[in-house]
Amino acid sequence: MNNGEVKNNVGNISYQCPSCGANMSYDPVKSALYCTYCETTLNVDQIQSTEEYDLSAGLQEDATWDSGKIIFHCEYCGADNIKDKNDLASKCPFCGSDSVIELDELPGIKPHRVIPFKISKNEAYNRFKKKLKGSFFAPKDLKKNFKETSINGIFLPSWTYDAGCFTVYDGVLGKHYTTTVGSGKNRRTVTKTRYFPISGQRNFVFDDVLVTSGKALREEQVRGIFPYNTNNSVVYDEAYLAGYNAEHYSVNLKEGWFAARKKTEAEMRSKILNSYSHDVVRYFNMTPTYSNIKYKYVLLPIWVSYYKYKNKTYYFLVNGETGKVGGKTPVSAIKVTLLIFLILIIAALVLFLIYTGESNY
Repeated sequence: MNNGEVKNNVGNISYQCPSCGANMSYDPVKSALYCTYCETTLNVDQIQSTEEYDLSAGLQEDATWDSGKIIFHCEYCGADNIKDKNDLASKCPFCGSDSVIELDELPGIKPHRVIPFKISKNEAYNRFKKKLKGSFFAPKDLKKNFKETSINGIFLPSWTYDAGCFTVYDGVLGKHYTTTVGSGKNRRTVTKTRYFPISGQRNFVFDDVLVTSGKALREEQVRGIFPYNTNNSVVYDEAYLAGYNAEHYSVNLKEGWFAARKKTEAEMRSKILNSYSHDVVRYFNMTPTYSNIKYKYVLLPIWVSYYKYKNKTYYFLVNGETGKVGGKTPVSAIKVTLLIFLILIIAALVLFLIYTGESNY
């Protein structure tokens, strides 16, 4: 979509309204570019594609995405934000810091796919408030006095990988069993382990193994709002970024593949071991051979907000596709203490009942 596109100082990508000249933003509810001043709507063609790209060719790619774009680096949180060349951004959309400096023109691979925002800003904020109110451990005064804070829509850079894998494995597993030893007063039941060897070969197919590649939000931070339906992403169009921010990937394609391999190998190990009845693993070796490795670069929508509580900064995240809420919330020390105290009382009561029951025999 190219109608009305301009390069100015607002956000990452901006589109000028053909009717009044104001900046338009992509509206998740209307699934279109929308002008809040004159209510003009421009449709965005959502093009579906199942195309994946050869990893070997991608690793050799060294193209510049767009000479009209550069990276603004945040010295506070480390985010690399994609901006237009004449965007004089003074704040980082991830952490709100003013420590933003201009770096080189944007290098690397252009996004292949994007998941457009489907959850609006108001919906994201309301979902967080609902979760906060329903949280038992959240401080009561925070629930009651929480004030609306700014919330930013950002696109998180991510890689997905497809591959087939043939793996040969071997190992030694152990199964516990009980037996009676001794005689007379020394007679007792003990637990022993019977070990047995395993070996074999398995074929696996992996589809859209997701590896986030941003710096400001690490995967362990955003995992709580997964999953994203990356197989239902659409062909990248800058129109989807209008009114939002996008971080450039800092984990390159090769590093992303190493991370994806760790995930696939952990999954293969788990599936192979779970096919045997065992209690312990003495050792396990696996030699995977990958084939037909494909990848794509996808932008994932996230709503991000930071707020302060008792001089500490917390954040919450909302999945821009599904509305799932995650992040860090303050915990009431009083409620935690009361819960621990209650657990100890229940445990003591159970032990007392067991002791008195045994005493009656």
